[in-house]
Amino acid sequence: MNSEPVSVSPEPVFNCPSCSHWLAPGTLACPDCGTLAYGRHVAGVAKAAIALEGEGKWAEAGEMWHSALTWLPVGAQEAAQVQGRIDAIDGRMRAGEEQKARWTKRLGPLAPLVLFLMKAKTFLFALFKFKFFLSFFAFFGLYWALFGWKFGLGFTVLILLHEMGHFVAARRRGLKVDLPVFLPGWVRM
Repeated sequence: MNSEPVSVSPEPVFNCPSCSHWLAPGTLACPDCGTLAYGRHVAGVAKAAIALEGEGKWAEAGEMWHSALTWLPVGAQEAAQVQGRIDAIDGRMRAGEEQKARWTKRLGPLAPLVLFLMKAKTFLFALFKFKFFLSFFAFFGLYWALFGWKFGLGFTVLILLHEMGHFVAARRRGLKVDLPVFLPGWVRM
């Protein structure tokens, strides 16, 4: 969800957007009608910040909200709402850091390993999804280590042919089966 970039500092406003009253440089709200001089800019920044929140980019969203706060008069209702968003984002980021620190403390020296496994879950999912290949190579590696690569390869291919016989026979009978898994060899129905 990409929104168009919002400039950090808008063009200076010298007339109120609502009543066209002349505004001195640096005026954030019209003294006559109370309209925000940079309301359109703040709305654009708010839209971009909300989009960043939706993408989970909390630090960037917080920076956007901070930039919006500079264009609102102190004590304005809108400034209080923006400050509330900033506080909520800060609390969310602090809670995430505290939770990570808590788990790191609980896991002790295993924390880096667990964090790595959490980040590598896609890889592990794919690895376990291909249990046929994983078990085939593990079976081959075991017999290679015990009796040499020639015996390991021959024995693994022999077991593969045997298990594929079970697989084909079950399929011919209309049963739903998975590919064979080695260690020991079986075909799951």
